[in-house]
Amino acid sequence: MRKGLTTASLLLLTFLVFPIFEVQGQSVQQVAIKDGEVLPLGNPHTWVNNCRLTMIGLPKLEILEGPPELSISLKETRFLPYRGQCSKEVPGVILMMSAKGISAVKESLLTYRLNYKTKDGDRQSSGTYRVRMFPAGDKPSQSAPDTQPSQPASGDPDAQPSPASSSGAPKAAQ
Repeated sequence: MRKGLTTASLLLLTFLVFPIFEVQGQSVQQVAIKDGEVLPLGNPHTWVNNCRLTMIGLPKLEILEGPPELSISLKETRFLPYRGQCSKEVPGVILMMSAKGISAVKESLLTYRLNYKTKDGDRQSSGTYRVRMFPAGDKPSQSAPDTQPSQPASGDPDAQPSPASSSGAPKAAQ
């Protein structure tokens, strides 16, 4: 009985420490965006069957949930379908997310649906993104070679940065 209690406790702890983001049976992808940026979301979308395009025209985009600071548009493209061993490019679309008017850091879900007309009838696909939004700022990126963190990750203000955390790139002469 003690073993069963321990297993249940570990299972509960796993769900508390490692939350699983799911929305209606789909895994939620995560993305970060700054005010003024435009980012591609995921892989191109199309509808093919045995490497032959069955999509008629371009899909229609619906935003089902999302904050007013974010918008999604469709960008036409041509690509090799990743399903099967297709040798010819097909037309499709890439979702492009843009951010405007972000004044504070926040997080929101963005859910979309694509409606396709195909030779086999109407089809749909959808997706959800957990989006972290940041205001555009003049702050230098922490990944820039010339920047040092103001405080080491250890939390000790007197600690010296470890050699592994430095970029190893020489600084430019000023």
